[in-house]
Amino acid sequence: MKRFLLAPLILALGAMCAFAQGTYTENLTVTNSPTPIVIHNGSTFVLIRENAATPTAVFSVTPAAANSVAVNLAAGQAYQFSNGSFPYASGTTLGTIQATTAGPFTFVIFEMSAFQAFPSASIMAAAGGSSTANQGTAAAASGAWPTKVTDGTNIAAVKPASTAAQAADSAIVVAESPNTPLPPGSNLIGKTGFDNTTPGTTNGVSMAQPSRTTGTITTSASTVSVSSAGYSIATVTTNGTYAGITVNFEFSDDGGTTWYSDTCARTDTNVLESSEALPSNQTRAWDCSIYAATTFRVRSSAYTSGTANIGITLSAAPVESAPTVQMASGFTQPVSASSLPLPTGASTSAKQPALGTAGSPAADVITVQGAASMTAVKVDGSAVTQPVSASSLPLPTGAATSAKQPALGTAGTPSADVISVQGATSMTPVKVDGSGVTQPVSGTVTANAGTGTMGVQGATASGSAESNDNPVMQGGSDGTNIQKSLTASASNMGGTLTTTEKGARLMEKGPRWSVSSAPAAGSQATASKSAGGAGVRHILDCISFSAGSTSAPALTQLSINVRDGASGGGSVIWQHTVIIPAATGQNVSPFGLCGLGLVGSSNTAMTIEFSASLANLFESVDISGTDVN
Repeated sequence: MKRFLLAPLILALGAMCAFAQGTYTENLTVTNSPTPIVIHNGSTFVLIRENAATPTAVFSVTPAAANSVAVNLAAGQAYQFSNGSFPYASGTTLGTIQATTAGPFTFVIFEMSAFQAFPSASIMAAAGGSSTANQGTAAAASGAWPTKVTDGTNIAAVKPASTAAQAADSAIVVAESPNTPLPPGSNLIGKTGFDNTTPGTTNGVSMAQPSRTTGTITTSASTVSVSSAGYSIATVTTNGTYAGITVNFEFSDDGGTTWYSDTCARTDTNVLESSEALPSNQTRAWDCSIYAATTFRVRSSAYTSGTANIGITLSAAPVESAPTVQMASGFTQPVSASSLPLPTGASTSAKQPALGTAGSPAADVITVQGAASMTAVKVDGSAVTQPVSASSLPLPTGAATSAKQPALGTAGTPSADVISVQGATSMTPVKVDGSGVTQPVSGTVTANAGTGTMGVQGATASGSAESNDNPVMQGGSDGTNIQKSLTASASNMGGTLTTTEKGARLMEKGPRWSVSSAPAAGSQATASKSAGGAGVRHILDCISFSAGSTSAPALTQLSINVRDGASGGGSVIWQHTVIIPAATGQNVSPFGLCGLGLVGSSNTAMTIEFSASLANLFESVDISGTDVN
């Protein structure tokens, strides 16, 4: 709360009528739309706040001054305009006020021609929105309002300075203190100054500095407060051993019921702040304006550890704390100067070459010239293509001249000049590699294995009428013995291999098996081939199923499942879905399928079955297959 002003010196006589002559109040209806704040009484100080016992309006005030920004205020806070020692002109729009919600809210504007305490609650709640002091009819001569100085019975006479006082004039009686007698022969009555005998009372403003109020912050809600009525400045200091403390500066105009944020000036830098998160163990001081406040306090809103010692010293000196100007961010500050001094060593206009126009050389020329011992100037044209122009350039040493260059021919025609490529006896062979394309071979090609064995020829046919070719023996080998493939015959299907038949017998798949199930009506058809033993797998080859009824079953969906396991268990490896109609007869037509080749798990049963039984339905299933080991 910074108000830049010099409070006027108020004598006891002037204080008796300052409130009646210098205060004007007016109620203002505020909504969530901007409402102008207009002054009507030519006052120096203007304060606006909500006119309610329990304020609820959250609002903002935007001053009319250039580059001003909106100031956001909480419910119960007040905003004050001040023009220093110069009153605002009547009709001046100081800014706008706007609530965050529609409201409406009733605010009261206090206009004060001189500094004084805030008006009382009765004036704030005056009917009709204002409080009027009726001082009689304006004087006809000047239009000013007359003022009477009276004790209730006698009225003091006021005359021009050119008119002598008469014995019958009612005069103001002024008694000189017996403690300050006039010196003999002196015409000096005394000096007008501050009443230093009754500090803090309405008889005068105390220039005496009261004792320093102290306290500590040891929690996140500690407060140190002091009564500030009649004082203008509060100097706040803090020191101690602490961490994580945030202090807030606040004032009250109603004895501590309602608190408002106060903006204070730091004494160690040009900073205005209403609160600060203090660095650990910081020693710091602030000057806070407390004009028109009844109570001032320092309150903590954050705390980590330690103890912060707080001191508050009041002063009634009619001066403002050191003015601090903060530059609003986001605004360009104009700088104007007819001329500025050049820095030391800067070129003067006499030493600056004249500039030319585009396409024309400048009148002033600067010559760039090297010196014998100078560092070479680097010329780097890597950023652009450098043009090179020459009518002829010398050939490097050993380069072929045009006389030694063969003439070029045209496509499909040999050149007139021929260069022969000829080998030498001791030369390194020229490698010709045709791996990239297929190389044609014409004529008889003889393959020679060299020192290795490359012959490929079948053994002489035996027991066969074929005699034109030598068949190639088929079979396998373990690297030593050749294993022959026997023909498929009944005699070769069993028996014992001879010592010359070093190979396995040709084996056919094992004997075929089949299982089936056709239970009575209403029973589940299920048929299982039991496990064949260690290492034996069932191979399901054929499957068939059907269903019928003599009494109509319910309309139902069933499945025929082939399981790699017993009935109701094992994974389903084949499935077929059927719909059973609600009718008699052949409900599921006979269905058969072979060549499935479904392989089961080792030593595991294989099952075919309907997924469930159905009342009145005859179910039938059958599977067949072989085993492998």
